[in-house]
Amino acid sequence: MLKAQACYVASMLVFGLTAAGFDLARRRIPNNTVLLGLTVAFAWHALAPAGAWAFDRQSPGAVGLWWSMASGFAMLLVFFPLWLLKVLGAGDVKLLAVVGAAFGASPEHWSHLPGVLLYIAMAGGFLVLGVLTISGRFGLLFRNLNLIAVSLLTRQQGVQGPVFDAKQDTVARLPYGAAIVAGSIAFVLSERFF
Repeated sequence: MLKAQACYVASMLVFGLTAAGFDLARRRIPNNTVLLGLTVAFAWHALAPAGAWAFDRQSPGAVGLWWSMASGFAMLLVFFPLWLLKVLGAGDVKLLAVVGAAFGASPEHWSHLPGVLLYIAMAGGFLVLGVLTISGRFGLLFRNLNLIAVSLLTRQQGVQGPVFDAKQDTVARLPYGAAIVAGSIAFVLSERFF
């Protein structure tokens, strides 16, 4: 079991680093990379011995193909609206679906998914701070936040105000896939060693 789990962890680590590398270099995550990640995750959960979830400290193992697919689909459903709003890229949403499928969740063992999302959000926050610090665009960020707030307030009062356009008014395009991978790795390390 330990050898199979080590292979799975190594495979998902290579997948994650590859996806993050593509996102950093090209600002996109290729579909074939996502498909490879899903294939590895589904194969693990279909064939490995049963456990609480893939990286659990006490009872690592598979949750079954059905629950792996359901976890991936749930993540896709949760984050799809953020793609529609142009907050996340399509590759980021698909990568989050792979994270759901890779970790797996069942009705008895699902509480790790909010935890991994918290770690991903923290990694994303560090990424934003790093990019803004390096680029010196904090002023533009605050201008955009003000624009969004004014837009929401005027719309609530039935008045046409300024409109925030995510494509045009963006501070910077972020390689959020790198934050997804970094947050997922940090969560696994915290669960396993702390």
